[in-house]
Amino acid sequence: MSIDVNKTEVMEEDSNVIYEAPLSAIAKEFKLETIYGPEGWGDRKVVCSDVSRPGLALTGFFDCFDANRLEILGKAEHEYMETFPHDVRMQKYEALFEKNIPAVIISWGLPILEGLVDAAKKYGIPVSFDECAITQEC
Repeated sequence: MSIDVNKTEVMEEDSNVIYEAPLSAIAKEFKLETIYGPEGWGDRKVVCSDVSRPGLALTGFFDCFDANRLEILGKAEHEYMETFPHDVRMQKYEALFEKNIPAVIISWGLPILEGLVDAAKKYGIPVSFDECAITQEC
């Protein structure tokens, strides 16, 4: 794996090192196809190497939520969101996206549910999907 990573020193009481990578480098490395990307999306810096599955956040529970993580929507999140009418689904996506997450990635080649891209556009959140899951050419 060879993602172009920048190293930034943060001076506080303790000296911390933060690694950041542009979203475009992550998308290229993991063969992500962009569904929606606001202007400049590829330059958006990802500063957290952890990812998150936002199941609890989609229920409205944001205690301990880390908005620096990439959010991966998998089968469980998809099935859960599919149970709601469009207006409720939109509210749930908007509650997640208003936290200004770096991006959302749809896994397993799942279909894009109605409301997801509209909410992403409203908050300027890039949306990608895992190309490998669809083509099986990873």
